[in-house]
Amino acid sequence: MSSITPSAVNSKKTSICPSEVNRKTTTIQPREANKYYKGTIPKSISIPTKTVSQTSSAGITIAVLALVGILVWYIYSYVAFTDELTRTWERVEADDGTYYTLQLKISDDEIDYNFDAWLISSTIASYDYWCLAPGIIVVDQVYGKEIIKISIEEDMMIMTPALTSTDDKEYWFK
Repeated sequence: MSSITPSAVNSKKTSICPSEVNRKTTTIQPREANKYYKGTIPKSISIPTKTVSQTSSAGITIAVLALVGILVWYIYSYVAFTDELTRTWERVEADDGTYYTLQLKISDDEIDYNFDAWLISSTIASYDYWCLAPGIIVVDQVYGKEIIKISIEEDMMIMTPALTSTDDKEYWFK
């Protein structure tokens, strides 16, 4: 095995630098150069560098795209939820053999709680509300604001806690 002299490493005719053999795949850092050479390090070693602006601009672009995607998903979910919520929800109850219907008429910003029997129809209460997020509404009641979670499954709406009673859940149907 022959030894490499500094003059052979520095000559332009003889090149044994691995980074010159295949620049695309081999990179030698300055600290590693002493493992391969005895003497001075040739000037042909290139050390690829990434600027901070290249790295941060790619990260910022990915973050902005992720935020836009989340915003589009949220708006779509919000609109779909409010479309499904705004309608008349009913349930039939009985008292001493007499059947009557309770209704929640939900519009864009108001909930009307109605009683409907054979000859009697009346509004029991009206509430202002707004949609906080898909599945969550805030209702203005006499004693303050109340956050109600709503789950809509096919033809049924589940309100937790109940809006019209003291129960922990309330079921309404289309």
